[in-house]
Amino acid sequence: MSSTRNQVADTATTVTFFRPGVSGQPLDVLGRVLGLFPGGLPPRHLRGGSRQVSVILQAAVLLSVGLVVVGVLWIRELKTAELIRLEHPGYELEFQADCGTGVSRPKGVEWGLDAPGSPTAVADPQRVKSILPTGTTYIVSVTGGFVAGLREADYGHNRRLNVAYMFEMRYRRTIESNDGRRIVERRCFQEVRMAKIVSPADDMRLRSSESNGPILDNIEFPDPGSGIVVGPVHTVARAMLSYGVDSVAADPRSRAFLEHDALSGKTVRLTFVDGQGVISVEPIDWTLTSSAAHHLLCQPILHMNLIPGQGSSGSRNCTVDLGHLAHFLDPSVAPSHPTDVLIEPAGTREGTCDRYSLSLVWDEDTDEPVDIDDVYRTTSEPIGVLEYDSTAGIVTAATVNWPMIAVDVSGWRLLYEQWHQFEQAPVLSICYRSQAG
Repeated sequence: MSSTRNQVADTATTVTFFRPGVSGQPLDVLGRVLGLFPGGLPPRHLRGGSRQVSVILQAAVLLSVGLVVVGVLWIRELKTAELIRLEHPGYELEFQADCGTGVSRPKGVEWGLDAPGSPTAVADPQRVKSILPTGTTYIVSVTGGFVAGLREADYGHNRRLNVAYMFEMRYRRTIESNDGRRIVERRCFQEVRMAKIVSPADDMRLRSSESNGPILDNIEFPDPGSGIVVGPVHTVARAMLSYGVDSVAADPRSRAFLEHDALSGKTVRLTFVDGQGVISVEPIDWTLTSSAAHHLLCQPILHMNLIPGQGSSGSRNCTVDLGHLAHFLDPSVAPSHPTDVLIEPAGTREGTCDRYSLSLVWDEDTDEPVDIDDVYRTTSEPIGVLEYDSTAGIVTAATVNWPMIAVDVSGWRLLYEQWHQFEQAPVLSICYRSQAG
């Protein structure tokens, strides 16, 4: 027998002792795996044949294994405990969140009435219960995009390209409970995706996002969370463009890119408190990321506290921070800095819905969006209109043209474009639709 074993056995356990240094035994295997001894333990004449050296070698290997295990657990902890940063006019809130089990707002931290630019509380439990009754489901679709010129000036090249960008998000929100102050919503994301074309073609036009039905369904997207991939140019152009398809397809320099966001197919449970906002996000059978948590914590579950005259203040207009309009944006888009939006009656009515205009508050000197509390400020021309059904208590439709100077697109979606320079700041045109399902 090539190895010596002493076995001590009873009815429950067999304990096996191994002689160090014998080929094929655990110490050799661990040494090879850890890269300590690629060919097994050193020959006996190099080890001196002493038992002390063998014990030291075993201790070193066991220590290495222990360090590896500790490292893996530490990395796992880093992945699940992420820093969530919420920014609003007046302060920033940072806290660690266990993204594996959910995110809860720290106790004692008010995210609603005490924060400048926040919506006012409705403070009418009977009204709140009547507009979002338990068991009601709403179907929501959000589509946005832009076409903009890009000047590429690298390595002596100076050429003009055009970028056509579009995102699409569809989800279902079901009210699980509503006691007039606390609302629990189950939100199922069906699709969150992006398509982009970069081409010298200068006649690209996006399909209207106001048309019924999704625009990007004819494109075969990668698996959710797999990152940005190169897509078939002609197929992508035919799906997202109303004009310029032939020009894009005919130019060999045209490129198409696709991304299927990791939120696609995911379900979360949101708990909302009137006057505070979303206080907890619970992922259902998946691991929440910090970016998704940030997006969901800013969701305005109760629309009526965004509408002038509907909240407890009763004013004819109101000003809220852009972050509270997160349901008009997909998870990759966020305000670039605290920016106020003025909401006021538009003076017209569409069926059962009242119409309200949205205007950004701009700095008179720098011509940039600012906080409403700044001394030198003015409002821009209306950048959008929303329709609010006062009976149902929800925003049923909205069209908004966000200047890209006021928002950032996170991740890798516009990384290439950030290396270069847009000829003119793009305007992200967004169409929002919501109806009872």
